[in-house]
Amino acid sequence: MEDRLSPSSANTRRANRIVWERPVLIVDPVRASGKTINVSAVGILLSTDRHLNLPLGAEIALSIPHLEGRDSMVVHGKVVRVERTAQDMRVAVNIS
Repeated sequence: MEDRLSPSSANTRRANRIVWERPVLIVDPVRASGKTINVSAVGILLSTDRHLNLPLGAEIALSIPHLEGRDSMVVHGKVVRVERTAQDMRVAVNIS
Protein backbone atom coordinates (compact mmCIF):
# COMPACT_ATOMS: atom_id res chain seq x y z
CA MET A 1 0.00 0.00 0.00
CA GLU A 2 1.39 3.40 -0.97
CA ASP A 3 2.14 5.97 1.74
CA ARG A 4 0.21 8.97 0.45
CA LEU A 5 1.94 11.34 2.88
CA SER A 6 5.53 10.48 1.97
CA PRO A 7 7.55 13.31 0.38
CA SER A 8 7.73 11.39 -2.92
CA SER A 9 3.95 11.00 -3.14
CA ALA A 10 1.54 13.66 -4.35
CA ASN A 11 -0.92 14.48 -1.59
CA THR A 12 -4.37 14.35 -3.19
CA ARG A 13 -6.33 14.81 0.02
CA ARG A 14 -8.86 17.62 0.16
CA ALA A 15 -8.81 17.94 3.97
CA ASN A 16 -6.57 17.12 6.92
CA ARG A 17 -7.13 13.74 8.53
CA ILE A 18 -7.25 12.85 12.20
CA VAL A 19 -6.82 9.38 13.65
CA TRP A 20 -10.19 8.24 14.94
CA GLU A 21 -10.74 4.57 15.71
CA ARG A 22 -14.39 3.73 16.33
CA PRO A 23 -16.52 0.68 15.59
CA VAL A 24 -18.93 1.16 12.70
CA LEU A 25 -21.66 -0.87 11.08
CA ILE A 26 -22.11 -0.72 7.33
CA VAL A 27 -25.89 -0.77 6.93
CA ASP A 28 -26.24 -0.23 3.18
CA PRO A 29 -25.63 -1.65 0.52
CA VAL A 30 -24.46 -4.62 2.64
CA ARG A 31 -24.51 -5.27 6.37
CA ALA A 32 -21.04 -5.68 7.88
CA SER A 33 -18.99 -4.50 10.82
CA GLY A 34 -15.84 -2.44 10.58
CA LYS A 35 -13.86 0.27 12.30
CA THR A 36 -12.81 3.73 11.32
CA ILE A 37 -9.12 4.44 10.79
CA ASN A 38 -9.27 8.18 10.29
CA VAL A 39 -11.71 10.95 9.45
CA SER A 40 -11.71 14.40 7.90
CA ALA A 41 -14.27 17.08 7.19
CA VAL A 42 -15.12 15.34 3.90
CA GLY A 43 -14.59 11.63 4.46
CA ILE A 44 -13.92 8.52 6.47
CA LEU A 45 -11.39 5.74 5.96
CA LEU A 46 -12.55 2.46 7.41
CA SER A 47 -11.36 -1.12 7.70
CA THR A 48 -13.70 -4.04 7.11
CA ASP A 49 -13.84 -7.64 5.91
CA ARG A 50 -11.61 -8.06 2.85
CA HIS A 51 -14.20 -10.30 1.15
CA LEU A 52 -16.96 -7.68 0.97
CA ASN A 53 -18.07 -6.36 -2.38
CA LEU A 54 -18.10 -2.55 -2.18
CA PRO A 55 -17.45 -1.20 -5.68
CA LEU A 56 -16.17 2.28 -6.43
CA GLY A 57 -19.02 4.73 -6.68
CA ALA A 58 -21.35 2.69 -4.47
CA GLU A 59 -23.63 4.67 -2.17
CA ILE A 60 -22.97 3.58 1.42
CA ALA A 61 -24.56 4.17 4.82
CA LEU A 62 -22.58 3.79 8.05
CA SER A 63 -23.97 3.61 11.58
CA ILE A 64 -21.49 5.04 14.10
CA PRO A 65 -22.32 4.50 17.78
CA HIS A 66 -22.10 7.38 20.24
CA LEU A 67 -19.12 7.19 22.60
CA GLU A 68 -21.46 6.54 25.54
CA GLY A 69 -23.22 3.78 23.59
CA ARG A 70 -26.76 5.12 23.87
CA ASP A 71 -27.44 6.24 20.31
CA SER A 72 -25.83 6.04 16.93
CA MET A 73 -25.43 8.40 14.02
CA VAL A 74 -25.97 7.30 10.42
CA VAL A 75 -23.84 8.97 7.76
CA HIS A 76 -24.18 8.56 4.01
CA GLY A 77 -21.52 8.79 1.35
CA LYS A 78 -19.91 7.32 -1.72
CA VAL A 79 -17.07 4.79 -1.97
CA VAL A 80 -14.13 6.57 -3.62
CA ARG A 81 -11.26 4.13 -2.96
CA VAL A 82 -10.93 0.43 -2.08
CA GLU A 83 -7.64 -1.21 -1.05
CA ARG A 84 -7.48 -4.90 -0.17
CA THR A 85 -4.69 -6.13 2.10
CA ALA A 86 -3.99 -9.60 3.46
CA GLN A 87 -5.81 -8.65 6.67
CA ASP A 88 -8.68 -6.37 5.66
CA MET A 89 -10.20 -4.07 3.09
CA ARG A 90 -9.72 -0.31 3.44
CA VAL A 91 -12.63 1.74 2.14
CA ALA A 92 -12.47 5.51 1.64
CA VAL A 93 -15.90 7.15 1.79
CA ASN A 94 -16.70 10.73 0.77
CA ILE A 95 -19.43 11.93 3.10
CA SER A 96 -22.40 13.61 1.47
